[in-house]
Amino acid sequence: LVLFAALVLPSFSEKSELSRAEELLVKEGKETIARITSSPEENSSVLKYQFIQGNDIITGQLDRAEIAKLSPMPVISGDEFVVLYVPSKPEINTLYLNRPTEKQISRFMERAVEKHLKLHPDMAPEEVSCIVGVAFLLGGLDGLADFFYQDLNPAMNPAHNSSSFEKLTSSLPFRKKVEKDCGQ
Repeated sequence: LVLFAALVLPSFSEKSELSRAEELLVKEGKETIARITSSPEENSSVLKYQFIQGNDIITGQLDRAEIAKLSPMPVISGDEFVVLYVPSKPEINTLYLNRPTEKQISRFMERAVEKHLKLHPDMAPEEVSCIVGVAFLLGGLDGLADFFYQDLNPAMNPAHNSSSFEKLTSSLPFRKKVEKDCGQ
């Protein structure tokens, strides 16, 4: 019984600390832009980011498992996302990989276009840009990820792969929008 209590109390304490941090983020949280400084895509074991609060550079990190759950696209140094932090305690922060900046969305679109052109060199860049734009319009970041990972089999990436790409590009809404917007 004593051993059980000793094991539960630290866990409860950790949850309590987490709850307090979440509460502070909700009550006092302020948003700004964070820039990725290293990522597992570049042989780092963790994703590191930084943002500026006042005159200070604040750093944070996420492990590989968290990244996969939060961003459908690969994340590399220089990428930018929204971070929510507590001004009085900026070390309490949450990076939102599902909330890229407008500039970052453009970078993701460029990466998807480049990848598609590499796999389909017979297509015109303008045509591919339009089609990728439709993918983003209809599917958001997931639509871009379907284009980016179109050459992977489902075992390598269960969420975004050749099957999800085929499903997106053969869907009636996608085909109609491509026909209307891209002249195909």
